[in-house]
Amino acid sequence: VIQAMVDYSSNMARSLAVVLALAIVAMASAYSDRGIVNLDDLTFDKVVDGSRAVFVRFDKEYAWGDEHDAFKEAAKRVGESAADVLVVTVPLSKVDNHLDKLTERFGVKESDWPMFKLFKKGQTSRDTPVD
Repeated sequence: VIQAMVDYSSNMARSLAVVLALAIVAMASAYSDRGIVNLDDLTFDKVVDGSRAVFVRFDKEYAWGDEHDAFKEAAKRVGESAADVLVVTVPLSKVDNHLDKLTERFGVKESDWPMFKLFKKGQTSRDTPVD
C-alpha cells in the first residue's frame, strides 16, 4: 500500500511538471508570432530540456523586415509540419539587462543579431548548441 502511494505521488509530480511546462509554452506563445515561442532567462532552461529539438533565434526585441518575415513563415511551416522541432526566439534589448545571462552564456553580441542556434533532441540548454 505504501509503495502504491509513493508511485502515485511520483506519477502526479511528473504530470504536474508536464502541465506546467505546457502552460509556460502556451503563455510564451501568446506574446509571439504564430509558431514562435518567446523565451527569456527564466523560461529558457525549462523549454530547452532535451525533449525535442529547439531552433533558437537571438534577435532584437522588435524584429521587423524581410528577414523577420521569412523567419516567421519558416517557423509557421515547421509548426504545421510533423517535425519535432520547437522554434523559439530570445528577444534582446540594449536596455533590458535581464537577458545578459543568456547573451553571455551563448556568446551573442549585438553585432551578431540575429544569431541562430540549434539544440538537437537530447541536448539541454547546458549543452553546446550547433551554430
